[in-house]
Amino acid sequence: SRGLYTCPAPPRSPLAPAGCPRIHFKFRAMAEGAENITFSVYKAGGAEMKVTVASSASVLDLRELYEAENPPPPPNFLKLCQGPNVLLDEMPVARLDTDEPIFAVVVRETRPEILMQAAGTYYGFEEMLNEAGKGCSDATAALTLGPMPSILQVLEELAGEPTEVERLKASSKEGLLEFSGPDGCMLVPSLSLAPLLKHIGEKTVKSLTIKVGVNSNASNQGLGVILAASPLLDPTVAEDGLPWYVYNSYGVSRDKRSNAIKFHPGMRGGQLRIEGRGGFYNSDTGFTPLNWSESGEKLHMFEITVGADGENRLRMTGTEGQEWTKDWKHQLFDGRNAPSVHAWLDMGSRSNHPVITSPISVDVHFE
Repeated sequence: SRGLYTCPAPPRSPLAPAGCPRIHFKFRAMAEGAENITFSVYKAGGAEMKVTVASSASVLDLRELYEAENPPPPPNFLKLCQGPNVLLDEMPVARLDTDEPIFAVVVRETRPEILMQAAGTYYGFEEMLNEAGKGCSDATAALTLGPMPSILQVLEELAGEPTEVERLKASSKEGLLEFSGPDGCMLVPSLSLAPLLKHIGEKTVKSLTIKVGVNSNASNQGLGVILAASPLLDPTVAEDGLPWYVYNSYGVSRDKRSNAIKFHPGMRGGQLRIEGRGGFYNSDTGFTPLNWSESGEKLHMFEITVGADGENRLRMTGTEGQEWTKDWKHQLFDGRNAPSVHAWLDMGSRSNHPVITSPISVDVHFE
């Protein structure tokens, strides 16, 4: 039988940020006839796992079998290296040199688009939900989650370094974000309330109220936020019969369970609309919402209540204290899985003025 090889540390992956720890595993390979190849996988601590793949398999097959038992913490990923070479997933395992060791390196993900997809795994969200549940002595009262961490803070924690997101940046005004892209930008990911619910002995809650401030100097461009239902949503309210409304369809589509809440700062009456299933046309708010400069750099506050029964309400409070409320129907919340929140600016890539948003808080209502 083959002995374990003692090998120098592999070169740092170019994807790994400075200071990222390298975690190595030792592989011992041996052939089992022409049908299968078995790799003995050794963690740095010495624990062994034998992984058998068909001789016709690829490096992807080998990596996925190992990761199934030893998943790297998200959003990290595993890279296999042999000598100075990174083994590409599509490479056949039959091409691997069984006389040379294979190393597995856990690498921190740094691509913003991948980090965005993994944002819901950020430990701070689960910690916040756990602490809220522990501190809730009365399941009949509402509790507040947040303010939520900035999405830029979340991505930095996941990547281990500051992460740039195209067309999103921190505002010169502390705590606020500015976004001017064409496709929207997630501010808070979909979150499961399970860590909170386990502490209070409930399976679901009645509703959530999402609070976010919004404003801009953009002229005649619908802007605001999009709520997108969690992929884990358990729909209990049919969409059949609900009206479908779009003005320009930017930010919504029939194959996604979401609503876009848009208004027009500086325009008479605000002309607020909700696009998507159950939405409504441009509506006069009864006041002209001042834009960012006119208001002295203040935000209009949206309080968006989404019910597990599909009954929703938008309450808007203007920078001068004006109030406007309107209801709509569309299930975006099932009592357990909260929707994600995204900044939105129609034709954002053509605008010199970003949409400005505040940190987000969420009130949880049990009754």
